[in-house]
Amino acid sequence: MPEGMIVTYCAPTLAGLKTASLFTCSYHTRKELYADIAAINRSLNDKGLHMMVIGWTKRRALIYVYRPRLLKKDLQDEGIRQILKEKGYDPDHMGMCLTSLISHLKKDPTFPHEIGCFLGYPSEDIIGFMDSERRCIHADIWQVYGDAENARRRFDMMHRCTRSYQEHFRRGMSLESLAVSEQKG
Repeated sequence: MPEGMIVTYCAPTLAGLKTASLFTCSYHTRKELYADIAAINRSLNDKGLHMMVIGWTKRRALIYVYRPRLLKKDLQDEGIRQILKEKGYDPDHMGMCLTSLISHLKKDPTFPHEIGCFLGYPSEDIIGFMDSERRCIHADIWQVYGDAENARRRFDMMHRCTRSYQEHFRRGMSLESLAVSEQKG
């Protein structure tokens, strides 16, 4: 798996600015892909990051890169909890939530709407996206239905982070060096 893909699609997560990121990558064999992921996890787990496959097609895998500590915190948000409960998740158990997400992705390859709960999106934007009557007021990394000004600031910060990480990686900085260690406490 090319590390440059991880930098391009996951820079805000690597930097600790976002709970999680998703991207797809091609693979030759599942065994090779799992070996690549295991090696990346060995280098990033100490920084508070984890990578896993959450979906498959014939020759592509959907990769989820996340910060378990941030995801656990997100799952405590009352709006996120309500969304997940309505969709049959148990937000008190992060591992079970991820297992349920994988199951939901198998049933709905167009992405279940609640996936935003696992990516650090604001609950008001996830609820707005799920409500076909609501009108999106801004779109970028996700569709915004609530606080557009705050979302624009976050999007700008994440875009700047991605450009900076891509440049540092292009100049030879390793993926492990780019990953910010999680703050303890």
